[in-house]
Amino acid sequence: MKLPAHHRRIAPLLAVLTVLVLGATACSGSSSGSGSANTLDVGLLVPLTGPYAETGEMQKVGAQLAVDEINSAGGIKSLNGAKLNLVVRDAGTQVSDSVSAMTSLLASGDIVAGIGTGITSNTIAATQVSEQRKTPWLDVTFGDQLTNRGFRYLFITSPLASSLNSEAFPAVQQLSKDAGVDIKQVAVLPGTNSVLVDTANDIKKTYAPKFGWNVALDETLQPGSVTGAVTTGLVNKIKSSNAQVLFVGSATPDVIAIQKQEIAQGRVPVPWVLSGAPYVSKSFIDALGPSGTQGVIATVSSGVYPSDQKIADRITAAGQVPQEYNLVPYSEVYMISAAIDAAKSSDKDKVRSALSALDIKGGPAGSVWPCDCVRFDKTGRSATNKTVLVQWQDGKAVTVYPTSSATAKAYFPKNG
Repeated sequence: MKLPAHHRRIAPLLAVLTVLVLGATACSGSSSGSGSANTLDVGLLVPLTGPYAETGEMQKVGAQLAVDEINSAGGIKSLNGAKLNLVVRDAGTQVSDSVSAMTSLLASGDIVAGIGTGITSNTIAATQVSEQRKTPWLDVTFGDQLTNRGFRYLFITSPLASSLNSEAFPAVQQLSKDAGVDIKQVAVLPGTNSVLVDTANDIKKTYAPKFGWNVALDETLQPGSVTGAVTTGLVNKIKSSNAQVLFVGSATPDVIAIQKQEIAQGRVPVPWVLSGAPYVSKSFIDALGPSGTQGVIATVSSGVYPSDQKIADRITAAGQVPQEYNLVPYSEVYMISAAIDAAKSSDKDKVRSALSALDIKGGPAGSVWPCDCVRFDKTGRSATNKTVLVQWQDGKAVTVYPTSSATAKAYFPKNG
């Protein structure tokens, strides 16, 4: 998932936020919960306003679909059919917004477990609150540091951020060969945040030499700078470079501007390999249409496979593109349900223990992952998940890697 630029600049805030967390926790006390004995509250803390609001709405749809399915199927069997109730809070944009919202969420009722925020920096800070309150919490963010803190109540369902490049770029090389295309010329066009710069350096220092890619264009883009004459000039450079693949990208609007300009010049846009679910969103396809998105690959943690096609169809019917921001919360609600059922209790410590012992194969919880399974390691990180590559083909986002779970073969233009 694409990490916003502020993710690597949060350390100075965390000391201050820790004081806030401890103070807020001490003042909030315990709560009896908003539900009856037959209703269990599950928290959802996601951005519903600001620049990440689309991701929050997607998470809300996926989580609510799971809640509705579980309740319609009879609820939590070991607790006499207890029903789940989704309690939603806006995580906002800033780290401090998410901390305040988490504090409010956990003080407002007896939240058995929760999900969110989908933004690494915000989850790092907000889960200090859930850890202090001993509330099991799940999220799909990638940051390695999330599970390097010794937290007992935090479960991260995505693979490590550090593992993405080591799997994604060799996969791109193999997929292109399988498509009959030998990648020789590439362009590296990162933004300025440290995650994107590190990825660009990995390509230039490790993967380009390893796979024989010539970096014919290497240019750092200031986010939001790709407008007017800058866009025209950049597209001309891409054309002159004969790049067969464009790597990294800066901000989503910049990628959209480049694709639109290539089309305006009568060119077939060069495929991108980008990091994050924002490139597999309804707003992205709406902005560019099938021709502008054709061939774009996004590195994510979940996609559509034969195992989760039914839920994908329901998400599509809800007006969204099926992808990790709606598929994963769907799975996570089912994980929480399974843990409560196994614990035969809504006690948070028992639910936490049941989550850590989960070993699910198949079913709704497993279906959104390439292995069709769920298990956590001793740090609380997924022990079973791996990098997924989703590609736009003819206006539809399809899974092309892992090939064992793919719904289509990868597409690469043969004319470069």
